[in-house]
Amino acid sequence: MTNVTSTLLGDSAYNVAVGNYNSSSPTMTSVTATVSGGSGDNYGLINNATSATLINVLASASGGGGSYGMYNYGSVTIKIDHSVIKGATYAIAGSSSVYVGYSRLEGAVSASAITACIGAYNASYGSLNSSCQ
Repeated sequence: MTNVTSTLLGDSAYNVAVGNYNSSSPTMTSVTATVSGGSGDNYGLINNATSATLINVLASASGGGGSYGMYNYGSVTIKIDHSVIKGATYAIAGSSSVYVGYSRLEGAVSASAITACIGAYNASYGSLNSSCQ
């Protein structure tokens, strides 16, 4: 997936801008996945039983009952480089092995999701530690 923009104005209980499912293992380059509004939970990017590589990706969620920039289900390995992941509830959540390099994370990060984090920073450009905290 290269040079793709997916924008969703949520109107239901479950809104997803981009979903990677069932062993798809995509490489996403220069992708924007944003979702806002809706009455339920919003997800900029969901990875379910798949492993993905994100390069120069903006995954953002706002509004709704919960807002997750990226949520991971199942046994996944995610590699994130030079990207921005934003979510009011969580920037990154779920169970997985996530590797973050030189990216901005805006919102809380589930410590159990992070395997390695280097050069990452928050919305205020403060350095994050090796667990992206």
